[in-house]
Amino acid sequence: MLSRLLNRRAGLEIWYHEQPNGTFVIETRQDVAPILDRNKALQTHNDGFNRARDLARVASIPVVVQYEWLKRYGVNLYDPDHAPRVKRLLNDPEWRYLRTSAIHL
Repeated sequence: MLSRLLNRRAGLEIWYHEQPNGTFVIETRQDVAPILDRNKALQTHNDGFNRARDLARVASIPVVVQYEWLKRYGVNLYDPDHAPRVKRLLNDPEWRYLRTSAIHL
């Protein structure tokens, strides 16, 4: 099986994997540990609001998780019509380390 790195930028790697049956797979990799560690630290930093209390910090979602949500759930983080489903996912304990504050959506 042939594997080749196609691109590496901003912490993302795009890999090409040729399969024995002649098909191929494109894989996206990202080291999410630094992002999740920062999210965990921010969860206890403050209440998540700015000084004017008109903006709130809620989550930091790695690109590979955005891809996973799109593939697994059909949820596009950038589609306003998907906002209720994004909120549901962010409130799900499975995705708790994406949160950067305790603000409930």
